[in-house]
Amino acid sequence: MFSYCDVGEKYKKDDNLLEFISKKGFEYTQSDLNLDNFSFLSPQELKIKKQIENIGTPLKDWDIKISYGIKTGFNEAFIIDTKTKDELIAKDKKSEEIIKPLLNGRDVKKYKYKWNNNWLIFLRAENNIEDYPAIKEHMNKYKNKLEKRSSFKKWYSIQGELKKETYQNLENDKIILMELSDAQTFTLDTNNFYINKTLYFISGQNLKYLLAFLNSKIIFFSYSTTENHSFLRKARLSKPIRI
Repeated sequence: MFSYCDVGEKYKKDDNLLEFISKKGFEYTQSDLNLDNFSFLSPQELKIKKQIENIGTPLKDWDIKISYGIKTGFNEAFIIDTKTKDELIAKDKKSEEIIKPLLNGRDVKKYKYKWNNNWLIFLRAENNIEDYPAIKEHMNKYKNKLEKRSSFKKWYSIQGELKKETYQNLENDKIILMELSDAQTFTLDTNNFYINKTLYFISGQNLKYLLAFLNSKIIFFSYSTTENHSFLRKARLSKPIRI
């Protein structure tokens, strides 16, 4: 057991330090801290956190999957505006098969998103670019730069290849969240948006139920009271947030 005291703004330079610690400090046991969940809380906060961890079900045990967004390796070639999208489809109707509406990190807020008319040319290594002449003409403008990417299977394919199950889940209902955020940015997408690498998504069951909890004050308290309180960090811990 040891004593802990937050010596912050309340402590003045003329205060007696030992007296201040005696009044403001409190006892901690070694079991109150661990490598997965290291933060100093008040006795009241610590009690609430323990209740959540003892009663709640770890997020990893829910029937869901957390996946990352799409990494192109060169956004200038793959991410286009509506004008360019319309031009590509006008040249070749088949282009529409691999052009998907795209959300970026700045588009997503708590319970909502605002689409900024961005589109993704979703070319995978399994696609034959010869089947999409208008897309090929567009991609050829960037070929030299695309070939310099550090990791890709074909010069015209996206850099971060997703498993088939993962990109199929993008076209289902899903919860979207920002990759690096201390705030709650969970929103439900029912419009089959694709997402870029600054976003993650949760697919699976009970999404509306989960969304309400993930945006709640009690869940914010749960994952904000650790040393690193990025939500995604918590989702990967051996003792992730509980709901």
